[in-house]
Amino acid sequence: MVNFEQMLRRSLSLDKLLQGTNPNEEVLENLRNLQADIAALLTAERGPEGKLALPDHLFQLLRTTLRQQKIRSGVIAEIGGSKNSFLHRLGKFDVKFLSIFPSDDPKYLVADISNCPHIPSESFDVVFSTSVFEHVRQVHDAAREITRILKPGGITMHAVPFSYFFHGAPEDYWRLTTTALESLFEELVTIDCFFFADNRRRNNLGSSANRVDQDGGPKFAPDALGGWRENWFSIYIGKKVPDGAERLHERRLKQVLVDIIKGLTEREVPEDEAIARTLSLIGHISFNENGRIIISQEPQPREMFGIDLPTLKEIWAKRSKATVRPSNGRPNLMAMLSHAGVV
Repeated sequence: MVNFEQMLRRSLSLDKLLQGTNPNEEVLENLRNLQADIAALLTAERGPEGKLALPDHLFQLLRTTLRQQKIRSGVIAEIGGSKNSFLHRLGKFDVKFLSIFPSDDPKYLVADISNCPHIPSESFDVVFSTSVFEHVRQVHDAAREITRILKPGGITMHAVPFSYFFHGAPEDYWRLTTTALESLFEELVTIDCFFFADNRRRNNLGSSANRVDQDGGPKFAPDALGGWRENWFSIYIGKKVPDGAERLHERRLKQVLVDIIKGLTEREVPEDEAIARTLSLIGHISFNENGRIIISQEPQPREMFGIDLPTLKEIWAKRSKATVRPSNGRPNLMAMLSHAGVV
């Protein structure tokens, strides 16, 4: 297996040997270019100066977030077991572990995070996980359960592989982007969401108990460059606000209304007429518990939505990336409306 440090030492030794032989300048230049390439590979493997391992980075980030949010004590739920947990370092917090595996440890609560109605709502000041979501089959259900068991004002923080080798524990389902995490926790207010890639080029061979080739088979076996060399994580931090559900419903409704207006204008309906027709369609629109749009043939009174013509005109006028803007889902929405016979 290639060792960049050894390669660099060998090239430097060769450089010294050549210096005593009156070498051709072109040969020396090529050798030094090669040394620069090897040094660049070595630097990439080591990562940035002063980098932290992911657990240390997460601990500092969690501690800073708790301080900023003025959460100084309370109950933290970590999803998964305690084997690699660092939460014991937060001395003022009571830590519980939500795990699918029973334990005699009183800190453990048996819970499948995608379906745990026996865990009371608003039980935890913090819900935390690292390298868990890729193993949860129903990730949308998990996000809803986390939101439910989190106290208003509480925070949730998750680190999820974005680029990482296959590792069944017992199953490996997903690789999630930052936008995927924000979408999962759409009822929360995002505090921070970013990619962590300080260790992206490290030679990741797994562990003795979970080698890179153990679950994925021979195709994952280390080659001349080593093991897995794209190690990225998506990190999400969100806060639960008391009116989160209402704000989410309002945002969903505004999105539908903007999409309908845009869809009608794309059919060459004049803008003022499109806005008026959209107002008449409000009563046909509702959402199920998962936020999916439902179109009904029999309308409900539109007054219950609290949107009149001036309000709808304002929503349309203020459409933008910062509020809501027409989405790529509008052709499907217009097809749904046409299929229901209401447009």
